[in-house]
Amino acid sequence: MSSDAEALWERLAGGPVLARRLSSNGRNSRVYRLELPGGGLLAGKRYPQNPADPRDRLGAELAGLTLCRRAGLRVPEPVAFSREEGALLMEFVRGEPVGDPGESGVDEAVAFLAALRALSAQLPGQAEVALECGRDLSPGPLSGGQSPGHRVFLAPASEACFTGQALAANLEVRLQRLEAARGEEPEYAALTELVSALRARFARALRESPAGFGPTWETPLPEAQRTLSPSDFGFHNALRLSGGGLCFLDLEYFGRDDPAKTLCDFVLHPGMALPDHLAGRFLAGAGRALLEAGGAGRSVAAFPFYALKWCAIVLNEFVAADRARRDFAGRDTRRETLRRQLALATRILEDLDERHAWFGSRLA
Repeated sequence: MSSDAEALWERLAGGPVLARRLSSNGRNSRVYRLELPGGGLLAGKRYPQNPADPRDRLGAELAGLTLCRRAGLRVPEPVAFSREEGALLMEFVRGEPVGDPGESGVDEAVAFLAALRALSAQLPGQAEVALECGRDLSPGPLSGGQSPGHRVFLAPASEACFTGQALAANLEVRLQRLEAARGEEPEYAALTELVSALRARFARALRESPAGFGPTWETPLPEAQRTLSPSDFGFHNALRLSGGGLCFLDLEYFGRDDPAKTLCDFVLHPGMALPDHLAGRFLAGAGRALLEAGGAGRSVAAFPFYALKWCAIVLNEFVAADRARRDFAGRDTRRETLRRQLALATRILEDLDERHAWFGSRLA
């Protein structure tokens, strides 16, 4: 770790720390285990800062942590942050990977989302969140040590799409970026073939899905039907606590979103791989908690778009800008990564029709 990074964490912690990079690091941000002289632990998180990516990951995470804790949900407590340096100091949560969540874990995930849905109804659409904890210790002109009076803007979740057309446009941009990707590795030839297949399935979704969206194909989903969402939600971002229950992590994409995305992503996320009986239990519970009348049809119509989007997401390693962001967090051997991501995207595409039918049967 560089001396600058050491100094950052010591300033935020208010004293000396021994900083160690976590091996279970996320793919976009750097997460550190910070050991204090007395044996205590804190967690530090650095967010990538890229002028081409305007998302306020730190602000989103602060808003999410504050609102979740206000609702009595188990998430880490923020301690201090530096907006200028894109860094957050928070509680270190001791726990184990969830593994098999069982029915109790699924029910806890549903309860977490239901609490956020109830909380979203209490907040105006364009809200600012007053932070109840955490101090801004940015150096220079952004400093000030704000705590309870400091506010962050509650924005839409990362890449939230409130019409079917917006969702299709988002996928179109991703496919165009993959079509423009260039590299010397032989895996790029396989990428070209796979993206052609994604294009064909996208064209089919554009023909078949608009009717299922109803008015929300063109007209934005009403504010009252949107929900607060961690966006990247699931057991891959949770720890099982020794005293029982789960703690959910990684809220840097938090904000308002279409509940249909929450349902689709929970089933599709490559890091989950839930057996059907647990995924079905989740859909039944979360569908009741999150969806308005008619929301099931919109969710089923959206499923192919989100499946194709996941194909594009796992292929981001082929895109230079996304590869640079991954490099910020750390990466595997280049060609091994490309081959692995090609295989994963191919599997999602091959399974799409079968999973789509299954998804619809569980929300019927």
